[in-house]
Amino acid sequence: MQRNRWLAAAAGSVLLAGGLLRDRLERFEIAEQSMAPALLPGEYVLAVRHRRPWRRGEVAVFEHPDKPDFHLVKRIIGLPGERLD
Repeated sequence: MQRNRWLAAAAGSVLLAGGLLRDRLERFEIAEQSMAPALLPGEYVLAVRHRRPWRRGEVAVFEHPDKPDFHLVKRIIGLPGERLD
């Protein structure tokens, strides 16, 4: 597991250093337990801006609707038109 984190960090560094995705890649720190055990407080995620529709199971980063400059990190569990129980 630690090796995977190191590889992800190294890959992200290479992308950033090479200028790839310069305007589309952003880093966010996980601050709370809401995504545990997948993402823990103090860990970081790299988010890529895209324009395609969301897919179930993806992790999304978006700005809080009531708090400017505050971002939420959540997993997509339902899509428009679906009903969740």
